[in-house]
Amino acid sequence: WKVTSRLTFNLGLRYEYETGLAESGDRLTYFDPSFKSPLQGVDARGAILFAGGSNPRSIRQTPVANFGPRLGFAYRVADKTTIRGGYGVFFIPIGVEPTLGTTPFNFTVNADVVSSEGKPLTSLSNPFPAGLPLTARRVTDGSYLLGTDPAAALIAPNTVVRDNPVSYMQQWNFAAGRQVGRSQVIDLTYFGSHGVHLPIPNMTLNQIDPRYLANGGAWLNERVPNPCYPQIKTGLLSLATVPRMQLLKPFPQFAAVSTANAYGSTLTLFRPAVGDSVYHAATLRYEKRFDRGLSVQAHYTWSKLIDTGGGTNGNAFNDPSALRDIYNTRLERSLGTFDVANRLIVTYAYELPFGRGKALAKDSGRLLDAVIGGWTVFGFHTLESGRPVVVGGPDLSRVAGSSPSRVSVVYGQDPRLPYDTAVSNARDWNPVCNCTRPWFNPAAFSVTPEFQIPNGPRTLPGLRQDWTRNWDLSLDKRLKLAERLNLTLQGRFFNILNQVYFAGPSVTTVNSANFGSTTGVNSAPRRIELGSRLAW
Repeated sequence: WKVTSRLTFNLGLRYEYETGLAESGDRLTYFDPSFKSPLQGVDARGAILFAGGSNPRSIRQTPVANFGPRLGFAYRVADKTTIRGGYGVFFIPIGVEPTLGTTPFNFTVNADVVSSEGKPLTSLSNPFPAGLPLTARRVTDGSYLLGTDPAAALIAPNTVVRDNPVSYMQQWNFAAGRQVGRSQVIDLTYFGSHGVHLPIPNMTLNQIDPRYLANGGAWLNERVPNPCYPQIKTGLLSLATVPRMQLLKPFPQFAAVSTANAYGSTLTLFRPAVGDSVYHAATLRYEKRFDRGLSVQAHYTWSKLIDTGGGTNGNAFNDPSALRDIYNTRLERSLGTFDVANRLIVTYAYELPFGRGKALAKDSGRLLDAVIGGWTVFGFHTLESGRPVVVGGPDLSRVAGSSPSRVSVVYGQDPRLPYDTAVSNARDWNPVCNCTRPWFNPAAFSVTPEFQIPNGPRTLPGLRQDWTRNWDLSLDKRLKLAERLNLTLQGRFFNILNQVYFAGPSVTTVNSANFGSTTGVNSAPRRIELGSRLAW
């Protein structure tokens, strides 16, 4: 919509309709937290239900109100100056559950064609004479996962819920651009986004309420009568008494296999949409279009990402997958593990001004032109700040049921080490000591005590990995052999300065001697490739 000769609006509305995943034999399951458990004498809710029959065939609800508005504008301030902006809502597709790639939904069968004596064992008409294994059975009553043994049905299932909210992103931007001269453009852009109901990899549904933790481990571990006894024949709930902690869980009928791992994962929800994110970035872009033998593109981005561990794909993030407290997901809010505060990328191509027809030695003879002419330099430079360090470790709290690899912080201890500019202006490390000098202060972290929620965030603002520094260079030499025959000699130099940037420090074991130290590198060594290309 062209409002005036200077102002233009773009308006749009996108509607998306995506059905939930279904399977031809209805052999998919989902968790219904309100379903009455078939166990007698226990007022327990929650069951694994099969799709189909009286239940919906899809294991995800089909959203019907996915309206995504689009708004954009462009305003010409002057002949060479414009401002632009836009806003949109973008829905994230329903992901395929990771369990579908594992047994019993996916399997591999091998059959030998001939025996060790060379006798044929199979044929094209019967390639698998031993038959194929059956996939998971569908149960008509929908009470149990396998429908035969309650204990087997209720031990540590991995599942999904149908009422997962729709995941979407709100994105907006505002930019100002100016043409400088005949071939140069400068853009300054602000970009923002807000992720809502983003999926995280998984979380437990069977965490006890944190208010019970104040009673202490002795009270939580005390053996009390098991209301499920003797209905369940195997596993922890087959015993006459169970730890009180088990009965305090939201779904106590879902238990571990034995007393030894009574606090292990007992009900894991895949890809719950409980995450959110906020991203802000300012970008400065300079572009010089090819003119007088030179073209340049340079991008600088200053940004910040804050999230609770969610993303467009719940399996994409490498931060701790379990929530510290499912009753308070805001505890996970911190710098995102993919936050890169500063990034500079520069690319260029430059035809050296030497040789026939160039600015220098333009009248050179054929022999001299073959030596000094036809050279082109290509460059690609990257400089970006390190991503936040995820400090993890063994979890002894026995709270979440699906233990997050999280430690606690020690108050009064600064996790950052002082900078030593005499050694490096990037980080406190010393290449002489084989990179084992601590990257951060190990005394600032501790193992979480039993029956306490870890107080350490997913990431800390002051702890980041090493900067990425890379310079790739390419040098081409073009030789004209005949009117339609050209030979190009090519030299490719990757990491030409052989710069080293270190891998993230060891963060898995708090009491380890290497905790907080980096012992490897992420950079590749200098590599040189030589080649040639003949064109006719």
